[in-house]
Amino acid sequence: MSFIEELANAAKSNKIKYEMLVLLGRQVETELKLEEKFRELCNEVPTVVKEKKDVVEDLERLSDNHVAKETVCLGRRKNNICSLEMSCIEELANAAKSNKIKDEMLVLLGRQVETELKLKEKFRELCNEVPTVVKEKKDVVEDLERLSDNHVAKETVCLGRGKKYDLDKMTHL
Repeated sequence: MSFIEELANAAKSNKIKYEMLVLLGRQVETELKLEEKFRELCNEVPTVVKEKKDVVEDLERLSDNHVAKETVCLGRRKNNICSLEMSCIEELANAAKSNKIKDEMLVLLGRQVETELKLKEKFRELCNEVPTVVKEKKDVVEDLERLSDNHVAKETVCLGRGKKYDLDKMTHL
């Protein structure tokens, strides 16, 4: 009966091991998919940044064209200033303020793009450092385990030898 029980226990143990392997396989697949998705996102970052730069350049170009048109209109009306033209001048002043705000927004967007590029580069550097750091930590742990075992043996031998010497030394003091 005990042999049958041992076989049953071994079968259960093998089934558990198999299920653990299946779960580990799924986890590895999931991690590989996540890594692939992460790399895709990292590769998309330059495209997004380029699109933002293009939008900034378009806004700058449109802003410059708008100012030029308003200046031409102002030059044409320069000779016949009246109350309507005064309101146009006020509108131009408001447009200039609006353009100034747009210019400031463009500067801020440019800074944001630069910051995101720097962050992206730093992120890639950190991602590249992770495997190295993990390997270094594993090596340190292995060295500590190896040194710990050797050190304990040496300390035991030294303590055994040193007990008599230390007692003699302490009595002389």
